[in-house]
Amino acid sequence: MQLIANILTKNLFSDKILYNVVEKKDDLIDGIPTLCVGLEMTKKNYPNFNLLDMNIDEMTKWTYGPREKRNVYESRLSKFIFDSIIKFVNGIKYVYVNILTDGFKSEDFLRVKYLIRNTDIKTTSFINNGVVYIYDKDNNVVYGVSIREFSYVGVDSNAFLRLVYKNTIVISGKDSLPLDIRILFSDYKYAIPCLFY
Repeated sequence: MQLIANILTKNLFSDKILYNVVEKKDDLIDGIPTLCVGLEMTKKNYPNFNLLDMNIDEMTKWTYGPREKRNVYESRLSKFIFDSIIKFVNGIKYVYVNILTDGFKSEDFLRVKYLIRNTDIKTTSFINNGVVYIYDKDNNVVYGVSIREFSYVGVDSNAFLRLVYKNTIVISGKDSLPLDIRILFSDYKYAIPCLFY
């Protein structure tokens, strides 16, 4: 699973699925947001931080530890998690492939066909409420295709779905996704295949 943020802490942190939880600054992953937990940890790793400002720099935030100021910790942690998800989601382009208006010859649908037919390309997909989300890693794009539109134009969607199941790694909701991830990404379902690439 792709990690969306760093948590620099000596405290226990339960959610290690989406976060790189480390005790040393050297173990942080570059290019993703970081939250430093605890006043002493922050002083040690970021000596020039502002005690009154949660932001250390554009990519780094800090908060008190849960035993120092629990209400501040919980508030800042929630904000950091939300901001990290938004940053991750905003880094992905989503394209809805409308079969009704664009047909099967559109450039986007042809790219989807290429992705699901080519066994040399490793890609992930997520199916939810009749929409298949297919991740194109090369272009950092997720394509959404509605299965219902196949039926509406008189085309059987089973051949399309067989290729999706055969040639992509399908992330199924309840089997692969923990409840907390399903809740966090409920408004951004198209980003789920990116998490599992």
